[in-house]
Amino acid sequence: LEFLSLANNSLTHITAEAFSSLSHLKHLDVSNNNLLSLPKNVFSKLKSLETLTLSKNELQLAPDTFAGLTALRELELTSNRLAYLPPSVFRNLKSLRTLDLANNKLLALPASLLSTLPQLRHLDASHNLLSDVSFCKPLNRDKVI
Repeated sequence: LEFLSLANNSLTHITAEAFSSLSHLKHLDVSNNNLLSLPKNVFSKLKSLETLTLSKNELQLAPDTFAGLTALRELELTSNRLAYLPPSVFRNLKSLRTLDLANNKLLALPASLLSTLPQLRHLDASHNLLSDVSFCKPLNRDKVI
């Protein structure tokens, strides 16, 4: 299985083993459910995952939420009412090119955001409550698109 959509359901929780046998999965969509949190290591076996859509839930993210997702290229977290992102939440996403954080309640983005994501090309942080852009300071001018 390479594509799995569980979007537009009534999921309130996902077990830690839910995706453990889907090692070839490339695209996972769990948007528009009623998820409040995700168990530790829920995505750790998804070494081939390239796109993950978690939009339109009520998620709060733990520092290790995305551990193991080394091939992830696109992450969509829109409309989760996120108010806070742990500083290390994206640290293992070395292949991430697109990060969509639009329509949340974020007051700030981690200062290390851009240095943590060396391949990031598209960041949408629109429709939040951001009051500064200090996360842009470590930006290498050669990477500005």
